[in-house]
Amino acid sequence: MLDLDEIDLLTAWERGRAHGVSARGPMALLAAAYPEQSAASLGQLTIGQRDSLLLALREQLFGARMHGLSNCAECNETLSVDLDVEDFRLSAGASSVGPVALEEDDYAVSFRLPNSADLLPLADAGSVSEGRLMLLERLLITATHNGSPACLDEIPEGLLSRVESRMAEIEPQAYVRLNFDCDACHCRTVTLFDIASFLWTEVEVWAVRTLREIHELARAYGWSEAEILRLSPWRRRCYMELLGV
Repeated sequence: MLDLDEIDLLTAWERGRAHGVSARGPMALLAAAYPEQSAASLGQLTIGQRDSLLLALREQLFGARMHGLSNCAECNETLSVDLDVEDFRLSAGASSVGPVALEEDDYAVSFRLPNSADLLPLADAGSVSEGRLMLLERLLITATHNGSPACLDEIPEGLLSRVESRMAEIEPQAYVRLNFDCDACHCRTVTLFDIASFLWTEVEVWAVRTLREIHELARAYGWSEAEILRLSPWRRRCYMELLGV
């Protein structure tokens, strides 16, 4: 991975911005960080592999410490937590996993792990449940009932849940869970941590702040964008304070 300078990061943010926190935004960041990799090869990364790279990129860009907010599932109290990148760094699983088979009663399925390209169509899903079915439809390789082909809507929910559980066992990096204890009601909230959307949000905040600094300094001193970005963030902040902004 090459060190990203601020121009590269702004360019990656600009390319991915139209897609927000969908899969394309974070993939634009990875494309900038790993220019030797083609878009097709990055798209074939499993979610665990992708998230491992995004965690490393997050540490490079903003450091190891992470601050996050969530809401208590019971009382909706805002929960604040400080964590470290190492808290989320789990095994991404095997680098290559072939079809996985499961059986239940008279049903049998084989499936593969989701990759980054599988997430792209989910942006058009009308609900979480619809997105779940869209993803499972893509991942199922074969499905049979008593040896005859079966459709997704024929497969028992219990077997579909086992498919999801098995994927999490094979690739835990793609299913990182956070446990929050609420000081207000003393209940515990368990939520999935999505490094892709977390990092993209951080990059969005950084990019907007950086563009504002460029605007203010260019207007005050007549410097070009490239000249301003050659200044360290600390020196830019000093100039911004001198301008009273």
